[in-house]
Amino acid sequence: MKKLNPELTELYNFLTEFINMHGFAPSYREIQSALGYKSISMVKPKLLELEQLDKIKINNYKSRAIEIKTLKNDTPKHADCITFENINECSAIKDFQYHSVSISKTLLPSINSHSNCFVLKMIGSSMTDAGINDGDFVLIKSQNTAKTNDIVYALIEDEFTTIKKYIKKGEKITLLPENKSMKAIFPKKIEILGVIVGCLKLSFNNGKN
Repeated sequence: MKKLNPELTELYNFLTEFINMHGFAPSYREIQSALGYKSISMVKPKLLELEQLDKIKINNYKSRAIEIKTLKNDTPKHADCITFENINECSAIKDFQYHSVSISKTLLPSINSHSNCFVLKMIGSSMTDAGINDGDFVLIKSQNTAKTNDIVYALIEDEFTTIKKYIKKGEKITLLPENKSMKAIFPKKIEILGVIVGCLKLSFNNGKN
């Protein structure tokens, strides 16, 4: 298989790290900014090169739809644990992140299908009535569909992410906070990134040695 040149390696590494941290792919504008491309038009040809090398898969009919073909969770350090790397905070506004967390399979039955799951740290109090509090860690199954009453991790207006209760009536979609003091979101554009399948109330040393 043809090896990646330094420029494509830099792009591939950026995509891998971004998707691991956020649970979704960067926009073309974010790629341009992060890698210092002179024009946004330079992004698509380089992504196509990676696709031709069988490193990524691009869905041209969805925004941020770049899949890393070889991206997998690391092999767990212990047979009874699953390790998730580069846990980021939901909303992805702050730079702070944890290095990793190992979760016992006995804590969550759904963790046994961890190959398509990722973990985020919940920021804020919008889901407290659902038992998801500020600082909790949510286990998210990566998928692009949801049923009414699912708690979803979603990209809104192609700008920000949120965790909310998903309600669909006909063509109308509502994202409900589980906190009576907060207002519902009525998105014009929404992309489901995953469905919450578990919540863990854990504490760490902030990834510092």
